[in-house]
This record gives sequence, structure tokens and C-alpha cells, in this order.
Amino acid sequence: MKTIIFPGNHRQPAEAAYGIVLEDELAHIVVWQVPGKHRGTSLWNTDEGRDNVLNRILETELAGIRTEFVRFSVAIIEEDGGRVHAMDFPIHLDIDDYTARGNPHQVLDGGRLSDAFKWIVNREKKISLRSYDVVAGCARHFTIFDEGEATTNPAALLARAGYVSTRREAAALV
Repeated sequence: MKTIIFPGNHRQPAEAAYGIVLEDELAHIVVWQVPGKHRGTSLWNTDEGRDNVLNRILETELAGIRTEFVRFSVAIIEEDGGRVHAMDFPIHLDIDDYTARGNPHQVLDGGRLSDAFKWIVNREKKISLRSYDVVAGCARHFTIFDEGEATTNPAALLARAGYVSTRREAAALV
């Protein structure tokens, strides 16, 4: 378990914790927040903060690993009731940042006439890239809240990621 600080909705410091669970050929980033212990804006409520956390973990912990082999979950824990609410977020690549950083890609074009027509009708370029080259740390990645799905068995996933309930800690001390 590691603590991470991120910008909240009003760019104030907010706090979460995370762990990484290896599942076969998959690295599962699990981020959690406990009201009162890990304060600040909920990562469900801030796209910028969630993406900040995702990118920092990708760059420092998983650099070089293909992002198609990475899952990202955010859990909100109600410490009093012990309820865990968690969502899995698909990870998307910022294509503009990827190409600007000079990562391997190919611009698909149809020739000079096609290029001129693109400017007239304001069509975007088509980019081809290999998933093999899309790795953690190669460019910015982002999530979209509306694409989040409920995590299956979030309590077990949290335990594997290193989360220990304060209620369990208190019971161990008695």
C-alpha cells in the first residue's frame, strides 16, 4: 500500500492509497479512499485527479508495460458501515500526446488531393499504431467516468492490494 496525493476539484491536496495486484498477465491498479483517513475530493468526482493518479502510477510503477494488460479500479470505502463501492475504468490513450512524443505510429493518407480535402471539410487524420508500442509511460492516458463499471468482489481485491480495515487493526490490538 502506498499513499498518493492528487489535485482535488478546487486543486486542493487530496489523498488516496493504492496497491498493484498481479493477476496472471494483468497488472491491476487498485486505488482507494476512506473518508476521514484519506481526505479530499473523491476520485469518482474528479476526472483530472483520477487521470493524474493513473498516469503517475503508470509512469512510476508500471513503465514499459503494455496498457492493454493494465486494469484500473477506484474504490470508495465507508469505514463505519464497512461497505465498499468500486468501479473499473477503461484506460484510454491520449493519441495527440502519443504522436507528439514521437512514439511509433503511421499517418494513413490518401495522397495530396486527400490531404487538401481534409482541410476543407475539417476531417481528422487517421493514425495507425501497434498495441505493442502503447506502454505505460509512453504518453498520457485518461479515463471517462461514464464508462466505469462496478468491480466484481471489491473487498477481496482491496485485501489483495494491501488495504487493511481500521476495524481489523483495532480488533488485532485487543
